[in-house]
Amino acid sequence: MIPFDLYRPAGTRSKGFFEGPVRAASVVGLDGAGFHDGYFKTRQTKELLSFAVLPAESNAIPSDANAFENLSFVEAEIGEHDEEQSKVTIRSVQAIGEWARRTWLPAKGGFDLVPAELRPPAEVLANLREALRSKESVVWVSDGAAEGPVAAMCLIKCDSDRRALVLCKQGTDSYLVRL
Repeated sequence: MIPFDLYRPAGTRSKGFFEGPVRAASVVGLDGAGFHDGYFKTRQTKELLSFAVLPAESNAIPSDANAFENLSFVEAEIGEHDEEQSKVTIRSVQAIGEWARRTWLPAKGGFDLVPAELRPPAEVLANLREALRSKESVVWVSDGAAEGPVAAMCLIKCDSDRRALVLCKQGTDSYLVRL
């Protein structure tokens, strides 16, 4: 399991930054509220962050597999910060689908490593696995009424295995696992 954060730029001061192409070596001020209140309180200067960025105009999770896979995945370093905001230096940016396919996962990197309360609904996962048989990737987005922390899931075929990107609701780590 590889955890990462989810950044919601709509309504933050950094929204404009994420409306255009994001480039390595850029410096941007991030509002902690884009992650969750108090996000930077426990962070350290020079700490590395990994986060997926939702669409800047709406914060809506794409329900189309191609759009989901093209969400930006950012690796950045924390600079000057307080409890509510931080200047971060972008180290790398790539599509989250590309990152998910290229990231090394241990052989035992599946849902068994995920705490039970963070696992997606079993029925949803079973339906997505079935749909993945005929596609390269499939997506499920919660209608908001569902209980639990899982907001969306994308299953992806890779060269050697299959993987799941699980986006969790605000305040909970999202993660990548091997199926």
